[in-house]
Amino acid sequence: SVGLFLLLAQKAAKAGGPKTHFFPLAMWTHRLVPPPDGQKVQVGEGRSAARAPVGIRFGAEIDPVQAGGRKQFPKAIEAAVRDQYSELHTVLSTRS
Repeated sequence: SVGLFLLLAQKAAKAGGPKTHFFPLAMWTHRLVPPPDGQKVQVGEGRSAARAPVGIRFGAEIDPVQAGGRKQFPKAIEAAVRDQYSELHTVLSTRS
């Protein structure tokens, strides 16, 4: 989860490690490898890959402090990823 990565980054910074930079990432791949039909996932379930466009979009860096700290940071990342996914969906859903 995003919150766990933030805690790990804070712990690393306290130990004198480098600053961790957070960039939202949206991937539009569900037409290439669609999700399984059911909700129960089984080990070794059959999955098929098709020919379809895919998209990957990196967002601008998000500073955890400016995003509202530990409690608001995951929501800010999720909102950024959803915005990027929406843009990818608009562009790629019209292509076959």
